[in-house]
Amino acid sequence: MHDTFTSLRHRLRQATTALHEALGRRVGPLQSQNEYNEYARGMLAFREGAESWLDASAYCTGDWRPQRLVGELALDIRDLALTPVHSGFSAWRAESESFAMGVHYVLEGSALGARILCQRVEPLGLGREYGARHLWAQAEHPHSFRGFLDLLSARSNELNEAHVIAGANAAFSAAARAMECARA
Repeated sequence: MHDTFTSLRHRLRQATTALHEALGRRVGPLQSQNEYNEYARGMLAFREGAESWLDASAYCTGDWRPQRLVGELALDIRDLALTPVHSGFSAWRAESESFAMGVHYVLEGSALGARILCQRVEPLGLGREYGARHLWAQAEHPHSFRGFLDLLSARSNELNEAHVIAGANAAFSAAARAMECARA
């Protein structure tokens, strides 16, 4: 077990880079309405499964509460008159609290990219009141990711690093599958 938070976060980022970058390429630049529609449909399918799994697994998160975006995503889908897709999300076995922390890492870390995506989709007429509520919710509440990082730091000595990495990679893989389902 490693004793420094910085090294755990660094190793987690390194161990997930390939899947993270592949997902980023799959999502693309979101420069057209069609690209955004696929993204929104895929993101709803992914987050429905991941958020439900986390709620059911009920691992202790202390005072920190994860940001939930399914409600905003459902409104975005409704705004755009899109048909939701189902990714066939297969719930992960309740591996461990460490595995759940890896899933949270992916969900909460997406807030960092949300600021960039807000800028990309605004020219499409999408914003905090129409079609992209979930992105603005993430971009306007960066404290959620910071809170997660504080929790990760506080628990770093008790977490199984391999399980944290496995959870994060499982989440990136599930997101990629959801994006593929949205493409069809």
